[in-house]
Amino acid sequence: MFTSSTIAVSAACQEIADSAGASGDSADTTRAGRSLFAGIKYLNGRFNWSWLLTEHTPVSVVAPFGFTATVSAGQSSATAGAGHGLVVDDILTGPNFLVGTRVSATAAGSFGFNQAATATAAGANAVSATAVRDMYALPTDFKQPYTVRLLSTLATLSPAQRRGWDRSITNEFQTGTPNWYDMFPQFQRDKIRLLPPPGGSDTLLIRYYRRMTVPTTTATATVLDIPQDYDFHLIAWAKWHYLMDKTEGRSEQAQVWLSLAQEGIKLMLADQTRQPDETLSFQGHTIWPYPGRGSTRDINWDYT
Repeated sequence: MFTSSTIAVSAACQEIADSAGASGDSADTTRAGRSLFAGIKYLNGRFNWSWLLTEHTPVSVVAPFGFTATVSAGQSSATAGAGHGLVVDDILTGPNFLVGTRVSATAAGSFGFNQAATATAAGANAVSATAVRDMYALPTDFKQPYTVRLLSTLATLSPAQRRGWDRSITNEFQTGTPNWYDMFPQFQRDKIRLLPPPGGSDTLLIRYYRRMTVPTTTATATVLDIPQDYDFHLIAWAKWHYLMDKTEGRSEQAQVWLSLAQEGIKLMLADQTRQPDETLSFQGHTIWPYPGRGSTRDINWDYT
């Protein structure tokens, strides 16, 4: 069982600076803080650590809904009632909207979209349209998905391979019951996409690996975001980084701290396998895009 560290960020920075006898120097303490923050970022990218598993607040999956807007040909914005309910990235379907049109901005009585509208007649047209919401915001500390579930339909969604989906689906905007989740929009939009787009309401639950919190100041009394058993390894790595950055003939001392940090990180990685969480099994394979939950079809067996 993991117990959180009790070492404050400010104390850790002073300990790192003290490796060069400079814990009382504010400039060196600031430099030590930069090394500590670099160490946290290094560990963040090293592995999906089991102590960082967490659960997002359930999110309402919105069913397709209708609205009325005044749309002009050639324009990429329109007016709508104050309660139009649209959010950025909603798919727009209906007269005047090309296939694949998405909302790009919203205001109380208007919204923008990402490609110019067409029109069946000259001038502005009041049209009835439908919005489909297939993208949902990820938590701000999200790093990697663990499981994605729909609670009302009691379904665990499988990760979709975007290339396979693009090659096999004729109409990617056709609504239905989501069976997969797509991380393609994660970096640009900080969102997860449900495939196919949901045709009804539900509740989305995401369990995920979060990122370790990187402090913004060296003076904070907030404790390190790492288990108590591992805080020494993080501080050792930061001491190596700090001593090498000082370039004051302390390379041998720095290498000692690096060796301790590397051995510690190896132990941390080994700890991740002490309680296996996944059972490997072979259940055959089916044809994309309908692989079974345990299908081996999309596993890359080339480990060389």
